Amino acid sequence: MSRQTAISVSKNNFIALIFGTHLNANSIIRGLLTIGIDPENICLVNEMGKPWFSARLLNSSIKTREFDFDDAAKLPQKLRELFGIETIKVLFFTDERFLAALSNARKRGETPDIRFFAGSDRYMETILDRLKFYRFIEQKQLAPVPKTIPGDKNPFEILGDRVLIRPNVSWRSPRKRQGVSIVASDDELKKITDLYRKDGLDPEDWCYQEVFCTEVKHNLSVCGWYDVKEQHLFCTRKLLQHPKSCGNGDVNELMLNAPGSIVEQSYALLQTLEYKGPLELEWVYDEKNGIYKIIELNPRFWMQHSLVGAASKQYVIRKYMEVIDDFQINQNINHSEVRYWVDPLYALFRLFKGDWLGIRYYFMKGAVSPISLTQAIVYAPIHFLGKCSLK
Repeated sequence: MSRQTAISVSKNNFIALIFGTHLNANSIIRGLLTIGIDPENICLVNEMGKPWFSARLLNSSIKTREFDFDDAAKLPQKLRELFGIETIKVLFFTDERFLAALSNARKRGETPDIRFFAGSDRYMETILDRLKFYRFIEQKQLAPVPKTIPGDKNPFEILGDRVLIRPNVSWRSPRKRQGVSIVASDDELKKITDLYRKDGLDPEDWCYQEVFCTEVKHNLSVCGWYDVKEQHLFCTRKLLQHPKSCGNGDVNELMLNAPGSIVEQSYALLQTLEYKGPLELEWVYDEKNGIYKIIELNPRFWMQHSLVGAASKQYVIRKYMEVIDDFQINQNINHSEVRYWVDPLYALFRLFKGDWLGIRYYFMKGAVSPISLTQAIVYAPIHFLGKCSLK
């Protein structure tokens, strides 16, 4: 790739770089604009050759950059080539691909011009490795976790007739590994493990886990902002998800009262991890034992963060941007009485199949969406074609 000249930054000598192209990134843009960040100080970043989705197509005033995501460790130098060494770069992430490398670089003192939150530099590996994460929680007796065994064990003998298989770490440098699957036979298990091995994984790189109830209402998230001085956490739950058995929530609800002691247990875990930054801590209900168990911690902006943003006057975005010392954040942000987060793209998808639930939630009082229904109608064909190009 030819060397690109540094992009100019006209105000405050900083630039907010958003690594993402989907609805999550679109919500970060809206949050930044709401708190008073000038569009000139925002830039979307994408991998060279990958399709651009809603974040770029629906935000024409926002600058973009793309480059090869060939090595996460090279990211600081690449950003200096693109934006200059004097510019403060504030990084917003919608996935974990760069977090480990950047955390290590920061511990070595190699990121003086880069600002980002990744949860905990000390416990970064623990957060990103699911098996180590569960063992950490068990050893500290912080909260219930799923029964989980290493990939070299026989899962059906230990966990029963249906088991969940997942890579311990979702990203290998900047490349995403195979996802989570539920298997119920040796043939199904072999099919998935063959895919894992093709992806370069050995049994030590994946784990097996007990399967819980897949009812949508039993999937909760404690999400928001945590640091030792300030905490602003909410509890949300899925009302609809796609795919139905194991997927992302396309309608989420802000809960007034969290069940059991999951909020207190969340605080205990985050304090022990020395956590600082945005987060989504996912919990799933274990019907057999009548308790909620932690399944993962996402140390970044999550898909439905605009629900928390609307309910808190963009608290998480405001805290993130406090790394810019002299920037005056807009304090005159309207408070919204919100309850639901709705993905209008999936609402349309459901409608085409004769299911009106997504549309019904979209028009309910207190609903918030990352894009409007009109934008979704215009954008849906582009989104579909972009997804097809990745297969």
